[in-house]
Amino acid sequence: MVDDGRENEVTFVAAHLAAHEGSFYRRNADFQSLVQNVVFQDQTGIFKPHTPLFFLGDLNYRLSVLHPSRSGSKLTISPEERSQEDLSLIAALRENILDFFETGRFSHLVPHDQLPLSPLALHLHETPITFSPTYKYISHNPPTYTTTRTPSWTDRILYSPETILTKDYRSSTSSTLSDQQAVSLTAFLRNEDFEYEEVSMPCEINPRWRERREIGEKLAYAVGAFALLRETKLRMIIVVIFLTAITLYLYY
Repeated sequence: MVDDGRENEVTFVAAHLAAHEGSFYRRNADFQSLVQNVVFQDQTGIFKPHTPLFFLGDLNYRLSVLHPSRSGSKLTISPEERSQEDLSLIAALRENILDFFETGRFSHLVPHDQLPLSPLALHLHETPITFSPTYKYISHNPPTYTTTRTPSWTDRILYSPETILTKDYRSSTSSTLSDQQAVSLTAFLRNEDFEYEEVSMPCEINPRWRERREIGEKLAYAVGAFALLRETKLRMIIVVIFLTAITLYLYY
């Protein structure tokens, strides 16, 4: 409901993009696949006029100096390929991470964030980050990061259009079984947010989206059936029935 009592549509997309520090391009490809293949009953995708969009989840973008804008087309650089600029950036990131572990200051880590270099940043917006990296924790009480992974803001909430008023973009410090911390955002939707028409589509909807969805549903049933067989005694019962049927067929 908005100010005048009208009902309006809002789109929420919860995503889990590709993990691991070197998977920058896979994360971008996952985003493109969602834009192309998530289609609603009215034949529209997640980007459409007059419909605010919230794109959130474990987007998995990391802190890194080895990404396209700074290292050509490569995300991994062997020692003999590293330029002096690469080495300087690597040293700066390492120094900033060590300082963060010692002092808790994270402002110097923000320039190393990969997400602003991704396609998401061209089409979605984010409230400025004012909380520590949400990954990777070995303890939440007290909050303790592992020293074997690069701390990163893997968990994000993005939105469109930019006119949406937001506040209280924060991470949760409550106990959790995850190695990450959840994030939350307060957003205020106004009439003008539903009147916004300048929607920039990252890519066109896949003309074969319906076929892909049908295949995905069939695969989901197959995976569910396989999981059921693995976790219950039903597997043994089916095997016994199958062997009995074969025996009857062969000998009678």
